[in-house]
Amino acid sequence: MLMTAGSAIPISLESSAVTNVFELLLLISLWLTVREAGLRPHVVFSIENG
Repeated sequence: MLMTAGSAIPISLESSAVTNVFELLLLISLWLTVREAGLRPHVVFSIENG
């Protein structure tokens, strides 16, 4: 649905600018997910012994 709306509305932006916006949104969503889960990045990727 987002792609349909984006193609229907002509916006004159560089493709690199659009890519940067989507990357920023991805990073923010990942940060919020980790924050809301109460996890720390070093805990998410750790392997416990035993």
